[in-house]
Amino acid sequence: MERFSKLLHDPPGTRDPRLDEFSQVDEQSLECSAAAATAAVIDMALRLLKHNRAPGICRTTSDALKAGNTLIILWLTHIVNAV
Repeated sequence: MERFSKLLHDPPGTRDPRLDEFSQVDEQSLECSAAAATAAVIDMALRLLKHNRAPGICRTTSDALKAGNTLIILWLTHIVNAV
């Protein structure tokens, strides 16, 4: 357990001081669109994924998502908008 605590916490003096300005941002000042995702946005996001990367928790690789073309784009658009 001690090994993991060292991985998750920065040693004293290694914290980047530029991070402090982000802690002062309030939630109301952040812009966030609640508009539904479009197929074009999902398509663009898929194009930005890197090739040959390890899969995530769902064991789906970026290459598999990209290979799905229009069918995957429509399915992902439905999933993203349902959340």
